[in-house]
Amino acid sequence: MTTTYTADNSDAKDKSLLIEHPVDPGMKLLKPVAEETSPTRYRFALKLPAKSTQKLTVVQERVLENSIMVSSLTPDVLLSYSQNKVLSAAAKAKIDLILAKKSEVAAAERDLRRIEMQMTEIAKDQDRLRQNINSLNRVEGQQAQVSRYAAELAKQDGALAQLRDRQSELRKRQAALQTELNTLIEKLEF
Repeated sequence: MTTTYTADNSDAKDKSLLIEHPVDPGMKLLKPVAEETSPTRYRFALKLPAKSTQKLTVVQERVLENSIMVSSLTPDVLLSYSQNKVLSAAAKAKIDLILAKKSEVAAAERDLRRIEMQMTEIAKDQDRLRQNINSLNRVEGQQAQVSRYAAELAKQDGALAQLRDRQSELRKRQAALQTELNTLIEKLEF
């Protein structure tokens, strides 16, 4: 914030003027240096030569701090920050790295959810097959159908084991990616 005081000396003698400027607790005085400071006022001395006009410019700044929790930002919001023309190239590059890592984490999470859905579907199908086997075991002449259902159960058990292995790998990968993302965020400065 800039405030300019203009003083006009129409007298034939030199004069000294004391200007009092209010202190704003949220602002920091940048220039000029105050002659005196009280809790509510800055005092500035201004020399006024005869028949002249002098200006005193008081410059203050308010420091605004804005904290953003990068880890909770969506990729779309990060992309908008990355495209901010005010940011330096280095800052944009760091945000782009975080954005790429967040995308990898999201992809791993989607893969994990997909596998978990497949495992749930197989479990439901296996329950249905078991119920059918239990029902058919009580009926004469259905051994061929029971054998087919049992073979299908065995096949699904193999698929379920593969999905569990893949799920375990994905969980490890997701944890590693999340750790990498957290490290990138912790080192983020600009």
